[in-house]
Amino acid sequence: MALQTSLSKIFNNLKSGVFTRYADNTDKFLLDTAAIGWMLASLSNMTGVFFNKKVDKKERRYLAAQEIADGVTNVALFYGITYSLIKGARGLVDKGIIGSKALDEKGTMMLKNGVGTIASLFGAVFTNNLITPVVRNKFATFVQKKTGKNDVYAQSPIVKPSSIPYTPIQQKTPISIQSYMAFTKNGGNMRI
Repeated sequence: MALQTSLSKIFNNLKSGVFTRYADNTDKFLLDTAAIGWMLASLSNMTGVFFNKKVDKKERRYLAAQEIADGVTNVALFYGITYSLIKGARGLVDKGIIGSKALDEKGTMMLKNGVGTIASLFGAVFTNNLITPVVRNKFATFVQKKTGKNDVYAQSPIVKPSSIPYTPIQQKTPISIQSYMAFTKNGGNMRI
């Protein structure tokens, strides 16, 4: 009974703290929870690599370190860029560039919150889909060159396209337009 009361008290304090911190700042709520999500995802990837017994120990250590570096890069870029966009968007409201200086305090706070939330969503999409992959790949290439860790790729044979025999696909009966249209319509399920 005491444990249940204690857990209930902890949960209520946590809930009150979250509400107090984020009630008027949904943009910061989105920023913080997304950053926590990135951290948990990176931790999950690193743990999965580290405890995968199918991968030898040396490679596991390298891949776990790579996952940690990816996680730090992802979180730092996401948080830094998105926070800057939120701060800039809120500053535009303060200067009266977005909205009107004639708004009362509550209206200004609501406008800041809305503009900040849009900036937070834009920052998340922008960093996750454009900036982070490019920087992460550049960083990985730099680390590979510095450490000489191309072992995984160096062991695989290089196949030149000219060494692969070309055999055209022969279809005995032509495909109907209805079959082709059905194929292309249902072929949109593929994800890359």
